[in-house]
Amino acid sequence: MDKQRKVVCLGNDEAESRRLQDLLSKHVTVRCAQSIPELLSILKGSGYDALFCDWSFNNSSWREALKEVHRLHPELPMIVVHHSADEQEWVDVLDAGAVDLLGPPYNERLLLALLEHVFTSREALHAA
Repeated sequence: MDKQRKVVCLGNDEAESRRLQDLLSKHVTVRCAQSIPELLSILKGSGYDALFCDWSFNNSSWREALKEVHRLHPELPMIVVHHSADEQEWVDVLDAGAVDLLGPPYNERLLLALLEHVFTSREALHAA
């Protein structure tokens, strides 16, 4: 990753979320939000390259977050994070318009490959 990328993590600050944030922060600048209004406020700032969103958080869900983010920032790729990440949930996430479903344990190499794919795909869309 050549330039310093920026991602936002939306969710509660639990052990798995902290682990994901720790891995991400080795490679990208990470900002965190715990609610959709806080997320939208962060996204008003300079460009972010991706969003990692917990399955559920503070009486909200990834579906609500995806709806709001796609309405205001349709180009922002969203990766949903869920502890079980089974096949049907993965299909639901993709059908709704998110990029991927990620479940623990988080592997740094796979996480970097996912980020590289997201960033490259986004750049290709902007170049077209």
